[in-house]
Formats: sequence, structure tokens, C-alpha cells
Amino acid sequence: MNIEYLIFNLIIIYGPLALSFDEKVAFYKKWKYVFAAIGLMMIPFIIWDIVVTGRHWWFNEKYTLNFAFAGLPIGEWLFFITVPYALLFVWEVFAAYFKNREIRFLHPVRSIAHFGMIPGFILFYYGKEYTGLVFIALAVTAFLDRLFKTGVYLQKRTIHLLLLNVALTSFF
Repeated sequence: MNIEYLIFNLIIIYGPLALSFDEKVAFYKKWKYVFAAIGLMMIPFIIWDIVVTGRHWWFNEKYTLNFAFAGLPIGEWLFFITVPYALLFVWEVFAAYFKNREIRFLHPVRSIAHFGMIPGFILFYYGKEYTGLVFIALAVTAFLDRLFKTGVYLQKRTIHLLLLNVALTSFF
């Protein structure tokens, strides 16, 4: 069934889109910023995806529609909209429904995250480019978090999202 990737995207977006009108979250009021952020984020990820498709991963024609743009099936393009939308929605739900205290014991964890640069370069060097770049990106964002004193890595909702991400990626 070549619409499975499309169905996957619909499942991802259905709940967050439907619940965007919840009074306490009122995510629909932020759509202008959400879609601007998604559009900005798509640029490097789409470029990366186009460059490495066929080298790091490929798309099974049994699960994708026959239409492709720049070598990427429509489901992959939608993935870069639906997943960030869902994650930003969850971020806002955590902000609306849970107190977001700093978790003080995480200060050392944030410092340790800077060392993600070393395994990142090692993994990249040994051909695990995508995983290596993820480690490097983690290190860079941790460094920027500390440099600009945003405290994002210390927020309780950040930890919740990281744990949710680990749980979901382990499941799939």
C-alpha cells in the first residue's frame, strides 16, 4: 500500500492539530510563529535529506506515493512539517499544564552534553555521519544554551520531551 507514509503523517498531525484549539494551550494563536519556525528548520534538514538519500537511507516505493520532488517522496516533505508541529504542540502543552521549574541537579548534565562533540566527530569520521551530526548538534545547542543563559536544558519540560523522544524512537 503506497500511501502508508502519508497515513503515518496524518496520524502524527491529527491529535495535535485537533487539540490546537484547546483553550488553555491555544496553540492556533501561535501558528504564524510555528509555521515560520518549521519553514526555517526545514531548510537544512531538507538539504541534508536530499544529499544523503540513497547513501544513508532510501524510501521503499511500496510505502510511498509515486510523486517525488527533489528526489524525496511527498510523505518525507510532510514529515518535516507534521513532526515539528507535533513536537512544538507538546512543548506548549507542557508549558500550559505543568509547572516548569528548573531542575538544579541537571547543571552537570548540561556541561557533560558539551562532550557530545567528541563522540560526534568520532562517529562522523567512521561513517556514521547522521548519528555523529546529531551528537554534534546536541553539543552545539548545549553550548549555546549555556552561552546565552537560556536555561532550556534545565527546564522540566525539556527533560519530559527528551524522555518522550527516547521512548518513541526506541518503540519505532
